[in-house]
Amino acid sequence: MWHSGGAAKAQHRRGSAAIAAVAIIVIVGFLGAALISSLQLTNASTVNHVLGVQAYYTADAGVEWACKQDSATPAPITFADGTFEATADGSDWVSVGEVGEAKCTLRCDPAPVQGPISNGLDVVLGSREEHWSKTPFRVMNNTTGDITFNKMKVDWDSPTAYFQKIQIKVINGTDYKEVWKYEDDPEGRWTNGDTRQFNQVASVTIPAHYTAAIKMEGYRAGGDGTGSVDMNSTTLIVTLYNNDTLVHQLTVDTAPQP
Repeated sequence: MWHSGGAAKAQHRRGSAAIAAVAIIVIVGFLGAALISSLQLTNASTVNHVLGVQAYYTADAGVEWACKQDSATPAPITFADGTFEATADGSDWVSVGEVGEAKCTLRCDPAPVQGPISNGLDVVLGSREEHWSKTPFRVMNNTTGDITFNKMKVDWDSPTAYFQKIQIKVINGTDYKEVWKYEDDPEGRWTNGDTRQFNQVASVTIPAHYTAAIKMEGYRAGGDGTGSVDMNSTTLIVTLYNNDTLVHQLTVDTAPQP
């Protein structure tokens, strides 16, 4: 005999199961939506951070441009993925760098920078390295075209020294890393007056309005690598070549860490 009470209980169980299933679907839906929202926020935050960093370096390029040219930019200048524009504010220069929605404003005291140099490749920052056996400096391409070189010559009056490697990085551009290392050169370490072809890359290109950081590292008293040498306050004459064609000659006055 069929009891109506049993049918009611079965229907109740089925109804409870359906409600539980719907509740699970709703909870999973909420969790999925929350996860997607979190990922979107994280991605947006990362993108904004990258754009902010790019805007900072773009504004920094504007500062270097204004200080070297000693004038405001005639119009916004394209730099990598953004633009910079430098204006005068009293005795200071104000540079605004913009990349996408990101904007950075930098102010600088127009203190004289090193130079002048020839043909638009200008030294904009001398040695400020904490270790005196390294010589880092920056050069900016103030021409309207690329500057390419694959060979260097370095001259200085004193002291006698040999260095171990050269690194070059285009700011907000190509990082060429170590362009020359003595371990890969049959002639060994580089010394005063040597002219060497880069042995790690075919050539280095600095695009128009870009700045490149150049670092010569590991000055030693002997060709065998013994004894560090203090290169602070040493004037370097750096000559750049593209094969056998002279590209530029730079005067770099290194300075001790302030």
